[in-house]
Amino acid sequence: MQKITGKAFENCKKSHSRAGGFESRADSVHSRAGGPESRADHVRSRAGMANRVLEQVKEVKKKANRKQKLQKRLIIAKKSRSRHLRIVKKVIRAQEALNRARTTFIRAYEAPNCAQTNK
Repeated sequence: MQKITGKAFENCKKSHSRAGGFESRADSVHSRAGGPESRADHVRSRAGMANRVLEQVKEVKKKANRKQKLQKRLIIAKKSRSRHLRIVKKVIRAQEALNRARTTFIRAYEAPNCAQTNK
């Protein structure tokens, strides 16, 4: 097992201290009554996390497509001087805030996992 130093170590500390971050390798080993985590268990847990991230990415893409449609509606509303201009702007601002929140959530999951395993 290699020792983590420098920037990787800083990233490691950040990912563990972040709410909802990764548990340390020691935590995952000791949390199981049967002893050390098997390689298969480790792979399954990583795959499950990757699937959750993919689902979140799909959702963000859907929201981005919706935002594009709203932007088009905004242009049409501006051209026609529609009364709904304010409503469309509010919806777009809400969508942008939602996208920022989701992006932050996904970045927390994409942080490098410091649990080093023997290959």
